[in-house]
Amino acid sequence: MAGGQHDGVEQEFLTDLSRLGALHQAHLARKWSLRAVARVIGLSATTVSEWLKGSRFPQQPDAFTNLITLLRAALAEAGIDLPPGDRHLLDPDAWRARHQAVARQRAEAVSAGIRRAQAAAALADAEVRARFAALPDKPRPVAAWTAQQLGVHPAIHGTTDGADSAFVLPDYIERDHDRQLRARLDKAAASPQTVMVVVRGESCTGKTRTAYEAVRACLGGWQLVFPKDADSLLALLATDALMPRSVLWLNEVQDFLAGPVGEAASAALRRRLEEPGPGVVLATLWPAYHRALTTTPEPGNDKRPHARALLGPVVPVDIPGLFTAKDLENLRAGAHSSLTVADRTSPGGTITQTLAAGPQLADHYEQAVLPYGPYGKAIITVAMDARRLGHTSPLPAALLKAGAPGYLTEQQCAAADPDTWFAHALDYARTKVKGVAAALEPVADPNGMGALPDVYRLSDYLDHHARTIRCNAFPPDSFWTAARDHAASTADLEALAEAADQRGRYGIAADLYQRAADAGGTGALAELAWRHGRAGDLGGAEQLYQRLIDAGDTGALAELANLRQRAGDLDGAETLAQWAADAGDTGPLVELAWRRGEAGDLDGAERLALRAAATGNINALVRLARRYEEAGDLDGAERLAQQAAHIGGRDAVIRLARARERAGDAEGGKRWRQFGL
Repeated sequence: MAGGQHDGVEQEFLTDLSRLGALHQAHLARKWSLRAVARVIGLSATTVSEWLKGSRFPQQPDAFTNLITLLRAALAEAGIDLPPGDRHLLDPDAWRARHQAVARQRAEAVSAGIRRAQAAAALADAEVRARFAALPDKPRPVAAWTAQQLGVHPAIHGTTDGADSAFVLPDYIERDHDRQLRARLDKAAASPQTVMVVVRGESCTGKTRTAYEAVRACLGGWQLVFPKDADSLLALLATDALMPRSVLWLNEVQDFLAGPVGEAASAALRRRLEEPGPGVVLATLWPAYHRALTTTPEPGNDKRPHARALLGPVVPVDIPGLFTAKDLENLRAGAHSSLTVADRTSPGGTITQTLAAGPQLADHYEQAVLPYGPYGKAIITVAMDARRLGHTSPLPAALLKAGAPGYLTEQQCAAADPDTWFAHALDYARTKVKGVAAALEPVADPNGMGALPDVYRLSDYLDHHARTIRCNAFPPDSFWTAARDHAASTADLEALAEAADQRGRYGIAADLYQRAADAGGTGALAELAWRHGRAGDLGGAEQLYQRLIDAGDTGALAELANLRQRAGDLDGAETLAQWAADAGDTGPLVELAWRRGEAGDLDGAERLALRAAATGNINALVRLARRYEEAGDLDGAERLAQQAAHIGGRDAVIRLARARERAGDAEGGKRWRQFGL
């Protein structure tokens, strides 16, 4: 039976019920009220009323049949003889058969709906599984993650009988910041939105352990996904695989937001926070990185607007570096051997740092002992300088080896065995202090088990340590040569070049930029082009900008237009400026219009200003109108101002009027207000 027929059968049933209700109202309501009828058949008066209005299908078939029987007897007792067309309304058997037919029809409809829902759910489930299968890092239940997998540092062994390779996780001591963080997560779990939570603290203060314990306590029934790099994060967000009731775990979030694709990752995370929840993006980072990513830059030097917009509104949960007296009291109430040793050996309450062997690791670096310590210290220092100056990728062994000689004395270099010194240096740098942490650590293979060959990661604590002890140190020549020849990526080369440039080593910076440009780095190519132009080498700069344009960099059109303009080729500059405007950058057109006006070519200036205004940029029109005004051509000024008001709105001209008035030029302000009418 078709859906329309089904609907018709039920509607006819309900229509007849309403006719039966009309008969009750006309002939029986005084003697048999709805309340009296309902009492007899054991239902509420409201239910009986809805039945007899035809607004509700009876769900109790026996009570419904009793209602028909009661009304039939009452009408017979009252001597009411119905017309032949209505007599079927008092036949209990007929009603029972009709009720069964409608009930079957309704059951079939529900069953079909369930089957459709099940099919849709199966399809959606298959789509989700397909999306998840393509991800390098997949969501898993929170309970399926271990502290070690989520980046918690192993603690020192409290006894000497444990295996050196064992992962030690001491008893957890809750502190004030734990209560703050858990309150945030509880609130996020009840929110309809996705919420970002930031845990901020110095190296080895327990940020990751704090976050791990809080997620387990507050969001234990959720899913958690831990992308290992920015590319994995972007893939996760692009496939929309982050479902509600999920934690996105971003340990050391600066590695995601400050790298080559940091702005893309920041923008994707901002979009995710606009999606329905509940969901949590949980990030940990150091205060210095938080400051670098959230501080408002100087005008024209904003390299991370999305990262700042992402982190700026979030009030971090700060992790103190020291245990308070109360914290130490709670610690001493436990019996875990690691905490006992940490308490005994931690000056000033630096419990977590000691647990992760930070001070001992720094001592291992600073007090490098013979015969191989100085060589180990040299390659560790290369790694320190590379990291603090912007090399964010894993550090190639070739870079460490080539950079080391400049950190050694002539005697140390002469005493080194050319065939074995580097192997011994690596052994020293990879020695685990207290069986926990090493200065140089292996980098896990993202595609399988084991470590990537010939690359290393500097210990987090030593990275932090280096930014204090070497903040003013400039690396030797061997470092820069090694960086030029062995840096892991063009982004690393560009970052190191920028660091050299900021320190006034322009020749080194140019050398690194050139190497990055040769390797395909468009940022380096743009920097070199700008440098050539600044040095007066317009031909060399134009060649470099042309390479950028050929590579699809529309921003280079504007720079090349400026070069042509400075060279006096205004027609060529105008052509390039128009191309830049077509690509969305009207700045060169505005600049050319101003220069034409400066040269006295007001017709040319107006033509260019109108072309810029056609794309929505009225600045050139306004500036030219002011020039006309200052020259006494008020008609020309009014004509251009009116065109600016027509394109940019009257407010655009009124703002200029207010600026004149603030400068004390009341008459000029009055004229500009009139221009905007």
